Amino acid sequence: MTSVRRWITGTAAIALSYFVLAQLSRILSIPPDLPAAIWPAAGLALGALLIWGDRSIVGIFLGVLVTSGYATFRPEAPGTSLLVALGMSTGALLQAYVGAVLVRRHIGFPMSLAGEADIAKFFLYGGPISCIVGPSIAVPSLFLGGFTTADRFAFNWLTWWIGDSLGAILFSPLLFMLFAAAPNIWSRRRVTVGLPLSICFCVVVTVFIATKQWETKHQHHALEQQAKGIAGKIERVLELNISILRSVTGLYAASESVTEEEFLAFVQQWTAYHGGIQSLKWVPRVAAKDREAWERQVQQYHELVRINEVADDGTIAVAGIREEYYPVMYVAPRPDNMDLFGFDLGQDSDVRKVLEHARDSGRPAMIHSRHPHCTEHATPCVKIVAPIYQNSGRNDTVAQRRASLSGFALGTFRLGDLACEALAEEPESPVQFCLSDASSLGSGRCRAIVDLSAGPKLIDCDADAPISPVAAQSQINIAGNHWQLALTAKPEYQTLRRPWSTWMVLAGGMLFTTLFAAFLLTITGRTDATAQLVEQRTRELETATRRAEAATRAKSEFLASMSHELRTPLTAILGFAEVVRKSDESEKLSCENVPALATSARSGEHLLGLRNDSLELSRSEAGRMAIKRCDVSPLALVDEVMQLMAARAQAKGLDLRHCVPAALPDTLLLDPVRVRQILVNLIGNGIKFTNSGYVQLETSIAIVNGKPYL
Repeated sequence: MTSVRRWITGTAAIALSYFVLAQLSRILSIPPDLPAAIWPAAGLALGALLIWGDRSIVGIFLGVLVTSGYATFRPEAPGTSLLVALGMSTGALLQAYVGAVLVRRHIGFPMSLAGEADIAKFFLYGGPISCIVGPSIAVPSLFLGGFTTADRFAFNWLTWWIGDSLGAILFSPLLFMLFAAAPNIWSRRRVTVGLPLSICFCVVVTVFIATKQWETKHQHHALEQQAKGIAGKIERVLELNISILRSVTGLYAASESVTEEEFLAFVQQWTAYHGGIQSLKWVPRVAAKDREAWERQVQQYHELVRINEVADDGTIAVAGIREEYYPVMYVAPRPDNMDLFGFDLGQDSDVRKVLEHARDSGRPAMIHSRHPHCTEHATPCVKIVAPIYQNSGRNDTVAQRRASLSGFALGTFRLGDLACEALAEEPESPVQFCLSDASSLGSGRCRAIVDLSAGPKLIDCDADAPISPVAAQSQINIAGNHWQLALTAKPEYQTLRRPWSTWMVLAGGMLFTTLFAAFLLTITGRTDATAQLVEQRTRELETATRRAEAATRAKSEFLASMSHELRTPLTAILGFAEVVRKSDESEKLSCENVPALATSARSGEHLLGLRNDSLELSRSEAGRMAIKRCDVSPLALVDEVMQLMAARAQAKGLDLRHCVPAALPDTLLLDPVRVRQILVNLIGNGIKFTNSGYVQLETSIAIVNGKPYL
């Protein structure tokens, strides 16, 4: 149960880690493409399979499935989304498995990546080669599911391949360091490789985000300028059409009366050749007391025309009683608008307020209400009225305008057609814009959507049609009303204006980070190999030193033992030789035997000296040489040595001299044995290397730190 619980915990941890890394990687994606330019989760999958083997397969698959499903889920097509997510999950899992197999086969695992050859193999097999598998399965799945198009297929595949390769190369070593069993080379690399590599990666990501934000601002500024240009062109066309209404008011101002034929002939020059004009109307002002007379007058050339309105049930009914009426009297073009004769614009309170505002201000005004006369066709339109005053008297004040108002010229303009007419020369661009009334009396909803991908084209006239998120906005002033133009970039806009500088910054930064990682791995690998070699050589040297010391101790012990063994027979030989030489029987020795006896004594003394020297050497090597200081007369000690060495000097025909200073102390604190050995060796060397003349020993006293030294 413990192992099963541990496996479940590990699987959940791998899946959750994959999902979190994937979501963090989304900030490195470059719209409108789904793949990110670096995918650290690919390194997690490869590292998990290398470290934990087949036990991590379920966790990797679940992590990829959740990540893919979250990115591609569409409520209207859940089955397609699931199939696409399964395809992406299969590709990612197979990619990690192939990478793990190639790394184990060509490098082995566990691995140290200490040599350049192993690093190059890991970067090759774990990155570009194995990472061909993932995009080769995932991108076709996205294409078949409708998440990408044929023109973006190659770029998506390339971005996916590069992102997975960089993620596997950079982040799987970090996983080795994080979960390395200490102590080994990976645990030691946590500081030397992991820390600088993480800092380098963070710097690259920071630079990328800054570049991406700069590119986004640059594109947004370009869209804002384009929106302002489009708004200006539409506003100029609308002003041109408003000037047509002013021309109609000029016709009435210059005439005592205008017949229908005169009206139609005058406005035909615009209705026949301006595609954006839906209709032009003459709307007189009719007082309640003049209603019957007006109806009789109109019925002379329009049968059954009465002032009417729209009832609550939507049917046409005779207009009720009110103080003033504003019926439609002339309409051009006539054949298409016969059913509009007699409609009272004053029925609607909102329209009546607009008419009163135009009357009092003397300027054109826009009607916002969806009155029946505005629904002549399904095409969205704008309605603008221009006041017409009687041609006599002044109209400078509001009171004068109210008194002299004779009616209105009403123009109905197809908004989408006017926009397309204004943008006939606009360069093709994968954008679309929405026009909506932003004034307090307007609905604020989109009234027309125009696409500029293949020239201006009205694509949607439904006020409730959904549009893409707005990228830039601008305002249009129409008859004193503010309209809003909301420009939206289509997905093709990002494709055609792909921010290559951002992509190059990220690609260059990740390439530098990869080379930096290879450099750090190489340096730390060499350092670790050198440290291991030094440690090995140190151990070998220590072993050799211990063996040499043991041999030296054995030799010293042997010399000490041999010296003690030789001392007894040598002493006996020398003693007996001396006894024979001094005995009374010595006179009986032949002349030939006396020199031989002397030679035997000297040889014995020489052997005894060699024995003493060997013993002292063994004591010195064994660290057992003792210094015993006592008060000794330096003059007596030197005289003793001089007497001892006199025979040897005389044997070579040399004089042995001693120079004694006047201020020589009577006694000094020293080791007489060691001093005697030094003097014997010193005088002996002098005698040995002097062939004639004399050997002179000079004794002096040196004062060091207030103490006398011989």
